[in-house]
Amino acid sequence: EASPSRRPVLEPLVLPSLEGGHVVSTAGGEGHSLVVTGAGTVFSAGRGHEGQLGHGDKEDVHGFRQVTALSDEVVLGVACGALHSVCRTSGGRVFMWGLIHAEKGQTTEAGEAGSDGAAAGDARQMLGITGHNATLHRIVQDSTTRWLTARDDVEHGQAASEHGAASSDEHRLAAEGFGGGGAAATAATAGAAAAEEGAGAGTVGTDEGIIHMDARRCIVLQPVLCTSLQGHRISMVSAGFGHTLALTEGGRVFSCGYNDRGQLGLGHRMNSSSFQLVRALANKRCSKIVCGQQHNLALVSVAPDHEVVFTWGNGALGQLGLGRSVTGRRTPVVVPGILAAASPADNEDKGKSGGLAASAEPAGLAEFAGFLAKSVSVVDIAAGANHSVCVVSDGSVFTWGHGEYGQHGSASSVSTSDLVDAFHYYVPQKLEVDADFVQVSCGACFTLGLTREGQVWSWGWNSHGVLGHGKGFFSYRPMEIQKLACNDRTAISISAGYNHCLAIVGDSGSASAMQLRQLLNHLPSADLKLTLPHLSECYFAHRAIVESRSAYLRGFIQSALDAGDAQYERVEVPPEETHPGIPEGAKWVLHVQLTVLEDVSRLSVAAFLHFLYTDRLQAPPHKLVEVGHMAESLFLPRLASLCWSARGNHRVKIPPSDFEVQMDAAVDDPRFADVFFAVGGVESSLLAGDAAHAVAGGGGGGGRGPPAASIAKAEEHSEALSERTDGVWAYSALLRRVDYFGSLLSGKFKTSVVHLSPHQVVQVVDISGLIADGIQLSTFKRVIRFIYSGSPSVIPVDDPTLVTELVVAAERLGVAQLVLQCEKLLVNFLQDERENAIACAPFALRHNLRRLAKHCKDILASTTEAPTTGG
Repeated sequence: EASPSRRPVLEPLVLPSLEGGHVVSTAGGEGHSLVVTGAGTVFSAGRGHEGQLGHGDKEDVHGFRQVTALSDEVVLGVACGALHSVCRTSGGRVFMWGLIHAEKGQTTEAGEAGSDGAAAGDARQMLGITGHNATLHRIVQDSTTRWLTARDDVEHGQAASEHGAASSDEHRLAAEGFGGGGAAATAATAGAAAAEEGAGAGTVGTDEGIIHMDARRCIVLQPVLCTSLQGHRISMVSAGFGHTLALTEGGRVFSCGYNDRGQLGLGHRMNSSSFQLVRALANKRCSKIVCGQQHNLALVSVAPDHEVVFTWGNGALGQLGLGRSVTGRRTPVVVPGILAAASPADNEDKGKSGGLAASAEPAGLAEFAGFLAKSVSVVDIAAGANHSVCVVSDGSVFTWGHGEYGQHGSASSVSTSDLVDAFHYYVPQKLEVDADFVQVSCGACFTLGLTREGQVWSWGWNSHGVLGHGKGFFSYRPMEIQKLACNDRTAISISAGYNHCLAIVGDSGSASAMQLRQLLNHLPSADLKLTLPHLSECYFAHRAIVESRSAYLRGFIQSALDAGDAQYERVEVPPEETHPGIPEGAKWVLHVQLTVLEDVSRLSVAAFLHFLYTDRLQAPPHKLVEVGHMAESLFLPRLASLCWSARGNHRVKIPPSDFEVQMDAAVDDPRFADVFFAVGGVESSLLAGDAAHAVAGGGGGGGRGPPAASIAKAEEHSEALSERTDGVWAYSALLRRVDYFGSLLSGKFKTSVVHLSPHQVVQVVDISGLIADGIQLSTFKRVIRFIYSGSPSVIPVDDPTLVTELVVAAERLGVAQLVLQCEKLLVNFLQDERENAIACAPFALRHNLRRLAKHCKDILASTTEAPTTGG
């Protein structure tokens, strides 16, 4: 998705459209990707032909674009199927889009979805039955019914029970929510509804022995709410080729979609357009669910701090881990082979024959008492197209299923054992690798593993460069992805699509620092000109940034000013960039020659400035030593450590970022200010008059200053404003990145101009109106601090009242990211309480807080119509 040319990306690449963003969740499908930011917004990229991007069309998108249909929701998690997408919100609701089994009433590309009344006729047509041969017609009807209901299936070498024949089948199907005909079915449905509230009711009946499937896939171009899950708070979603799973906060599992291989876990093979409760897991507590192509895994708690794996669906290639005799399961069953393999000393003979996994019916959990006593527990699971992987509590990885493409990373001591024994991986086998894993994720034919230290490993088939090792790489054995191996960069989370990967990487730099990159060498906003004696280039910079980020340079610049070595110069500014702070198309900049950086190359100076603005190292490999020594001479230990780490010294400890603290300290500092936000404005005697014109027009290049009278007048202004305590000093170059302040300071609105020094022109903005509207000066200052540093620490997370005041100010001033973060906190504060929602809804509507208003509306609707039950 990162390459508009659709050429494979063979090594990890930072996605330009997401740099500086705070991503908390990712998911990959067959050709598309989803990401969720910390503020709860969703972005998508990639293939869109089936509507899986959610933008309302079928266009492919190169570079992540926000799913605006979800802009009123706080999204916490996403999942990608092959051609569809799923998300869950802070209110526990689920939305789906793309090629999905649309529920009744949902709007699809072809119109409104509804009951597929022609399902029986479609089935006959697919089978080539015309209806003229009554005997053959009856045989096909009965055969189809038996296949859909799984009446005569053979599992684990034993025939399924025939008890009750057709009557029993109708009872069981009705109990699963598939309403059949006759009194027996009606009674069964009523009994099931009484026993399991909120399990979901289907609309499928019987027609001449062929079950209506009522589940056609349709293209849905924008997210639609899954109404069959109303009344349940969903904590996790997962998607396979054409089916979807949802996990409630109470640990129950629901499923919908294709069911031709029993992947819905309902005990039959009928598709379902609405979510149905997986009753085989109803009395168990699940903590995680994952979907393969046509099979699933679930983590189930069996004792405190002990979880095991349940599996169901297609098992023809061993992906269920239940041994060679099992080709599929229509209901979840435990995978005992993982715990058996984790204790080889006690089970050295069981691994060869499949051990416990090859037993006739591993239905109970009592047999695991011995293993639980050894503190063996599964901590993570993943499913590929036809293979499965899990991580146990000691960091070991177990893998099973299809192994033709090296999906198992030569997992046992037997070299290429799947070629020696075709059924070797039909039961879980331990991956022999020296790493301590905590998370795994599977693509179609490969696997990613995340270690406790934040390293990412990969193994399997390297189609499209999915293993991340570069061009021409081929190896079955697990290897660390070196492009992600850096001391200042550790992976936080991994996810794999069909043939691509995503990793959330937390480097030691500030996430918000990247926003300042646009100010690098930007003349219209700069007030500092840096040169070096041996270089012809000059670099335009910003004193508020440079002096806040480097204490050494702050002292150097002040000393140069005191000694007269730093001079103010007039520079021309393009007409389109002029504003009240730049009169007559020219401005003063302080010219400082950095004699301390003698003999430093142009590339190294650029890398140094890039670090000051972005908190990250960007230097050519052959300049790392020079940049490192320069950083040491300027007392920048973090930059120096980044250089030594990039050269391969992984033992060096990189200091944490202090970018946010340093930029936060620059707020309300008059030394760098060119804006003063005052309550009540300023006295007329301070406004620019004749002295101002003298200052603006006096002097010239080479540092010639204005007349002495003007200097004296400016000093009076500076002293008068410095005594004001009812205002906030600010730096326009940082504020103009927000549209509200960009317009405010561009001259479109009335402001005053005051000269604080011969070369310091300050715009004074009266904020009395904001104060009168209830925005406190301290709250206004918090907004300015967030614009400077981007730090969430400015948000008082434990005080709903202060968060409420802050979100009002942020919305009024147009600081969108701060609004989103505050809104998310307020949604959490509601705690789904009806009383809170009633009190908060008018406030949200009054201040245009759409996501908060939507959440209040959902709480009120759910508590009125469908009170939440245990799951």
